[in-house]
Amino acid sequence: MAESEDLCRACGFCCDWVLFRFAELFPDEAEWAQRRHLPLVDRAGKASLAIPCGAHSRAGCTVYDERPTVCRSFRCVLLRGVADGHTPFDKASALVARARALADRIAEQLHASSNVSAVAGLDELARLASEGQLKQLPPALLLDIGELRMILKRSFLPP
Repeated sequence: MAESEDLCRACGFCCDWVLFRFAELFPDEAEWAQRRHLPLVDRAGKASLAIPCGAHSRAGCTVYDERPTVCRSFRCVLLRGVADGHTPFDKASALVARARALADRIAEQLHASSNVSAVAGLDELARLASEGQLKQLPPALLLDIGELRMILKRSFLPP
């Protein structure tokens, strides 16, 4: 279990802009988040953490041992593969490193070359690209967005 926990802490895609935009909380968890001054949003009458999560940093989750249920229960495809022995830890770590490099490059290039933020999320970026609204971006950046989406769909998100 230690390897899968290490992988989870090294990745953080569910905590930053890469995989999700919101994390729905139970009522007592919303109170917990408010006490920690974490940004909440109301989604159809339910409190959710806004993602990127205020408890997430480059070093990982600052509240990992007391994180909300939705955070504890999410186990990406890659993490499950490591935990059940189907995916070697080294291969999973390399994939996380590749995806992290792409995500960081995308965020940096978007910040430098457009008024679009990576925090919009990959699906929103892909939608904007398909509508021709990101024509000003370098083609290599659009390829990076496509590659990262492919990696996430194949190795992180459930089918």
